[in-house]
Amino acid sequence: MDIAAKQQYDQYLKEVKISKDMIDNAIQKGEQIGIQKGEQIGIQKVKVEVVLTLNEDGIPISQIAKYTNLSEQEVNMILTNHNKQK
Repeated sequence: MDIAAKQQYDQYLKEVKISKDMIDNAIQKGEQIGIQKGEQIGIQKVKVEVVLTLNEDGIPISQIAKYTNLSEQEVNMILTNHNKQK
């Protein structure tokens, strides 16, 4: 391999490494976003379960809102969406 061909090959390897690093970073960022969204969905599901359980136990909506850090409107929306409005 002559010098020009070696330089071309070295440049190619450098570009491949940069491309691989960019792809790896994009994958890692995508995974982090997916984990965050999954956590948010999980937290929301737990809040819905808590709202429904407290409602079934006869706890007033104002207290459910207080205990779940949701607004009364959000509590009412959850209850309406689950046909549990009292």
